[in-house]
Amino acid sequence: MPFTPFHLGISGLISVIFRKLDWLLILVGSVILDFWPFLVVVFSLPYNLHDFSHSFLIAIIVSIILAIVRFNLNFLDKKSFKNLFFSSIIGIFLLNYLEL
Repeated sequence: MPFTPFHLGISGLISVIFRKLDWLLILVGSVILDFWPFLVVVFSLPYNLHDFSHSFLIAIIVSIILAIVRFNLNFLDKKSFKNLFFSSIIGIFLLNYLEL
């Protein structure tokens, strides 16, 4: 689905249950891969909705980028990179599994 408000509920629940994970990365990770399908729908582009953006390789690359960006902005709560990486992986793979 190109617009994912329903993913935020499940992602929010997971981030509440697992308090040690970064809630922001779980929420952002659960919607970030749907940016490409959103552009396809809004601009009526002649592409498939989920061609490359929902592959596992892109999911891992985007989760690494999200974790690096969040780690560099990590001046308030000092979470480890491992924690941030697992948070982004959970958010992104949650999105991929919800859309299967």
